[in-house]
Amino acid sequence: VLIFIAPPSIKELERRLKSRGTDSKQAIQKRLSKAVKEMESARHYDYILVNDKLQVAYEKLRAIVIAERCRASRVFDAIREIAERRS
Repeated sequence: VLIFIAPPSIKELERRLKSRGTDSKQAIQKRLSKAVKEMESARHYDYILVNDKLQVAYEKLRAIVIAERCRASRVFDAIREIAERRS
């Protein structure tokens, strides 16, 4: 399962990076450029999770994990394994 975690916007990502106070302006600009390129590939992922509010993003991530655990193909595989063990 591929989950792309995206910032709400590039402007917000820039604000977050600056507020940390750990990177130079040059490093932040490089990271922002890389983020734009990475976001262009987001359509290749199974899910896109926008990290806007931590608690909301966390709940969405939990929902994705639960949904994937309940995916029919995974459940059928587990049932088949149980049946094969009994044989």
